[in-house]
Amino acid sequence: MIGRIHEPTGAEHNLLKSNTPFDMYIDDARKLITQHRVDLDTPQASKIIEANSPFEWRPYPSERYERGILLIHGLYDSPFSVRDIGAHFLKQGYLVRAILLPGHGTVPGDLLTIHRKDWIDTVANAIISTSAMVDDFYIGGYSMGGALSILLHQLAQNCRAMILIAPGLKPRNRKAQLLKIIRLFTWISKKAKWYQISNQINYTKYTSHSYSPSYQAFEIMKAASKIKTDLPLFFVASQDDETIDTDYVVEYFKEQSNPHNAMILYCKNPSDENTNSIEQRTSVYPERNIIDFSHTCLAISPNNPYLGEHGKLLDFSHYRHEQNQENKVVRVGAITANNLMHYTMQRLSYNPDFDHMVQRFSDFIEEVR
Repeated sequence: MIGRIHEPTGAEHNLLKSNTPFDMYIDDARKLITQHRVDLDTPQASKIIEANSPFEWRPYPSERYERGILLIHGLYDSPFSVRDIGAHFLKQGYLVRAILLPGHGTVPGDLLTIHRKDWIDTVANAIISTSAMVDDFYIGGYSMGGALSILLHQLAQNCRAMILIAPGLKPRNRKAQLLKIIRLFTWISKKAKWYQISNQINYTKYTSHSYSPSYQAFEIMKAASKIKTDLPLFFVASQDDETIDTDYVVEYFKEQSNPHNAMILYCKNPSDENTNSIEQRTSVYPERNIIDFSHTCLAISPNNPYLGEHGKLLDFSHYRHEQNQENKVVRVGAITANNLMHYTMQRLSYNPDFDHMVQRFSDFIEEVR
């Protein structure tokens, strides 16, 4: 049902200008979130603001650092999705920054007025300002954040490598190619602008999705998929990803030229014949009823207090009435058509293999330095 959250607030989301100090940017974003979210009348208000805000974590006070990483979230998401990865790199002594892409962090309706140039400008400014503070610069991009990373990484001459998690290079849904046409008819009604309208239960991301930002993301994916780079790359992907065409991601990865490139590919039936560059890992954990890995789980630690193994959120948002799933045998994994046909599904919200994954990130960076 169309509600208050499906209308643009009129807020200015382009907060990170070329000359904006990052601490001021964070303050402005927190004010934006505080003023325009509609769910802050709860005891969780401070957690909601923190989850959606951009952040900067410094390993020690300094004006310059040996290493730094910029983390970029995906469409309909928030900086919360990259916090666990950021915490890993902070422990390794990195300057860690994460941005809030324009249109995110407030209400889904704010994405209706966003153009892809808004995202590109924000990422470009973040890359330039963050890379200037470090000797060795790295980018970590999740989903559409991965596509934006590929598109703009060359703005930093000291970019040493990229870590891309479920990079948005091609959508799994073939109808995405029709978005350019479909969005021309969304003026018919307010409801016509949306292809998914859900209750906003998860405060870390939007669960209502509209045609306009999806089209903007599709155009970024197309542009990024045409770029070839010799920069060292580490990819992470799930073979059962509901959102991204993983077969295309694997082919794109194989076409890149750097001999140090590495990839973790999560599969139901991993092959023992792993190549030097692609490590296949299992996505099946029977003791936890996990049958495969979702798009949203990859960057989240099992210890995450909200989305982790014992977290507070159980994601049944793909069903109209979440309470109907009680007292049923539930499988946990990706929300694919095949899974929904055969099982009662809870979307997997964390990566059981997270510790291995982030250790491989660190090993990879040491190898390519």
